[in-house]
Amino acid sequence: MQKQLFLLQKQLLISHFSVFHKRKQLFLLQKQLLISHFSVFHKQKQLFLLQKQLLILHFSVFRKQKQLLISHFSVFRKQKQLLLSQTPVCLLI
Repeated sequence: MQKQLFLLQKQLLISHFSVFHKRKQLFLLQKQLLISHFSVFHKQKQLFLLQKQLLILHFSVFRKQKQLLISHFSVFRKQKQLLLSQTPVCLLI
């Protein structure tokens, strides 16, 4: 009887350790999952920052292209004025 009781206690103890071990494994898996989520979040944040920088660069390029276009029109206008000022009046009529 005592031997059976001892064996039952031993089995119960083994099962408690098994449950404890499984809980520990579950905790480690949850920890890994959390780390993985933070890693994904960090990568998404980096991607967002890169997209923001790209958008800023695009606006900067657009602004420079606009300035260049205005500058070209200014040069064209000056050339036109110069041409008109050098054209004899009889050709203008």
